[in-house]
Amino acid sequence: MPPPFRDEFFIPSAIRDELVEIGVPRSKHTFEGIAGLFPREFNIRALTLSADDLARVLIHLVREKIIPLAQTSGPICVKPVRPGWHACRFYRDLHQLLELVAPYIAEGLRNHEGCLWVVPEVVTPEAACEALADHLANVEAYLATGQLEILSHPNWYLDATGQLKSFEEVATALLEKQDQALAKGYKFLRAAGDTGWVSGTEQSKAFIDYEMKVNEALGATKVAAVCTYRADVTADELIAIVTAHQDARDNALAS
Repeated sequence: MPPPFRDEFFIPSAIRDELVEIGVPRSKHTFEGIAGLFPREFNIRALTLSADDLARVLIHLVREKIIPLAQTSGPICVKPVRPGWHACRFYRDLHQLLELVAPYIAEGLRNHEGCLWVVPEVVTPEAACEALADHLANVEAYLATGQLEILSHPNWYLDATGQLKSFEEVATALLEKQDQALAKGYKFLRAAGDTGWVSGTEQSKAFIDYEMKVNEALGATKVAAVCTYRADVTADELIAIVTAHQDARDNALAS
């Protein structure tokens, strides 16, 4: 499959005019320029979208006030992890997934937080621990005390038939993990859940509905969560994913 067109030549003039209307100068009408206007934590540059599609996504998200445009020369940054936090990140391959999530989990362990990492089925707990070992020492000790738990996505998200569990089932399990972390004296539960398995499947829409419910519920919990998605999402999927994560919104971002 050839790479998508990523320069301004392939962005229709009408779309370029809309970019200017929302405040994007013509000098940024490239894939790189547009990607740089998203929160850097999203890792938007990993996406396989064309500059045209990414421009359409940005226009929609800015007009709907789901994300703001940066008012400085630097990128918008997601606010620090805290209870109720819900964010999304995109990865191109499993190596990049581990590179993105391991520092996030390591930070939580150092900060005396309970940590739950739900990895893809093809990623072993040993591989996840190796990635963590690049950021902190004695990972096995965190596993032994229960401060860190690593699960495979089928065990967390799917029932015995391979279908997505109900929101209530997953939410109950998450609250149980939260309560266990708090009972052990940890500040809150920091979670990471991989969703790459759902992209492009019949369960995709149901999972986004689940994410919207999670977004509404997290504010009343002592849980912070990041959800990781494969980079081969469509423009419509990208809009839905970003919309379903509250820390993509302007009131949860800091320039």
